[in-house]
Amino acid sequence: MTGAEALSQTRYFNAASAGMRVADAMVRSHSAEDWRQVEASVPQFVGFLRELTKTEVLQALEAIVHGFGRVQATMDV
Repeated sequence: MTGAEALSQTRYFNAASAGMRVADAMVRSHSAEDWRQVEASVPQFVGFLRELTKTEVLQALEAIVHGFGRVQATMDV
């Protein structure tokens, strides 16, 4: 089996193809100014992700989600 066959069997080609279609759709649907704003936002976004992935933050978010689910379960819709 060649390397290409192995990649094909493990679905890497399908995933890469889908990724390229998504990237193409994103590029086509956003202006140059949109991409400048995205680029300028990257440092702040990375900082947000850094904070979000702290254990205590994830635990707090989990508690909020579970609490919200309990409230919804008791609501008379």
